[in-house]
Amino acid sequence: MTRKSCLFILFLITLVINLSSCGMIMSRYSPYPQNSLLLKDVGEDTKTKVSVAEFTADYDAKSPKSCRMVGAINMPEKEKPYEVIRKALIDELSLANLYSKDSSKVINAHVKNISFSTVSSPKWIIEGTFDLEGTKVPVSIEHKFEGGFVAVTACNNAVNAFMPSVQDYLYTFFKTDEFRNFVRKSEAQ
Repeated sequence: MTRKSCLFILFLITLVINLSSCGMIMSRYSPYPQNSLLLKDVGEDTKTKVSVAEFTADYDAKSPKSCRMVGAINMPEKEKPYEVIRKALIDELSLANLYSKDSSKVINAHVKNISFSTVSSPKWIIEGTFDLEGTKVPVSIEHKFEGGFVAVTACNNAVNAFMPSVQDYLYTFFKTDEFRNFVRKSEAQ
């Protein structure tokens, strides 16, 4: 076997391994300390709790993401990307003692876009609208992260930056006057 043949076979083996990889799996969401502090402040003078409805989403927020030719970026527990945001919202509200699945005060949301780029300006973009009993609250963030020339490095950085992006998205929502007023308004009103 010639040197060229060996290199070609090695290249093919490497290509097959890379193309058949299972992709990368993200870690589960963990509540963000800034969100906890903000929610503690919002809920300090209220005994009101809120519930969270099932989210709706456009295709861009439902579909699994793939990164370059490294493979799919898989969400924890095979969830859809917008479901990760819903569960994160419930986790944050629960930690602040503001969540009850039985509350008549319901947060609805429609996630319009969850996308990322690992080239030139690496970032996650999350866009959507929360609905607080008829009050629409649009929220949009761009969370920048370190890129990488090598695809595996760039994609790992994208995986590691998704949960902080969700934390930023929820923080942006929690900071709004509409959210504060919604939580502070009693259920009887």
